[in-house]
Amino acid sequence: VARLIDHYYTKGNTSYFGDGNTTQLITNAQFDPNTAGWTLTPGSGGTVAQFDYSSVIFDNDHDGFGQASHGQKGLKMIRGTSPNEVSFQVSGLDQDMFYTVSAWVMAETTGQRAKLTITEPDGTYIDSKEVYDVGNPPNWDTKWNEWSRIIFNFVPTSGTINVVLSDETTAEGTTLYWDFVELEGAYLVPELPLPGDANGDGMVSADDYGSVQANFGATGAPGIPGDANGSGAVSADDYGSVQASFGATMGMGSAPVPEPTTILLLGVGSLLLTRRKRR
Repeated sequence: VARLIDHYYTKGNTSYFGDGNTTQLITNAQFDPNTAGWTLTPGSGGTVAQFDYSSVIFDNDHDGFGQASHGQKGLKMIRGTSPNEVSFQVSGLDQDMFYTVSAWVMAETTGQRAKLTITEPDGTYIDSKEVYDVGNPPNWDTKWNEWSRIIFNFVPTSGTINVVLSDETTAEGTTLYWDFVELEGAYLVPELPLPGDANGDGMVSADDYGSVQANFGATGAPGIPGDANGSGAVSADDYGSVQASFGATMGMGSAPVPEPTTILLLGVGSLLLTRRKRR
């Protein structure tokens, strides 16, 4: 919601926030009827295999109302002396787009851990998230039954990625059940702010010196009022950023131009020279 407010209200955009594409990019999201498309890599002494919900005692849905069915099958992993991994490769991603990835996971005992990781095809790390409440009872806020959801946004650093499920930090002998894995495009990466634009008006002018002065000492997220260099802190360095980019506007770059004081002195000198010639 905050990103929608920023896009439409704060920035005044009228364009769509996302790209309008709601396609699910994991083509075998529920390991049903088989594990096609997934690469199963058991650890030493561990196992990874499809399971049938008729063989377990927990629900095959995650919403508490039976509306988000997991189907008949899921994926079961039992931790050995080294981690188990399963991965699904997706190509054709836009590196200027945020994507949302998620997976549902269950354990036979409370307080277990599970991890979802995004990597490049060669294993280069992109992003990950780990949860610590797998198997816990519902709290009616983030959990409507015993299933836990791992979910986060990321920007791919390559057009092809691996979605990796693992029991990396769980104890030996722990059993995890995975299902309902999703990957979707979320929204475009915001444009980088204009260097030196301390007040966010799309241009670097004398007003930005005033913004730095008015907010001097403030800290927070990059781009807060007065933060001309995007460091997340308003300091003397921001005066330098305004000076270095003075006169720049969004879309024209930030080529160095004469300092405002230099321009003023040149103007005064020109005026004096004109008066002298008239005499």
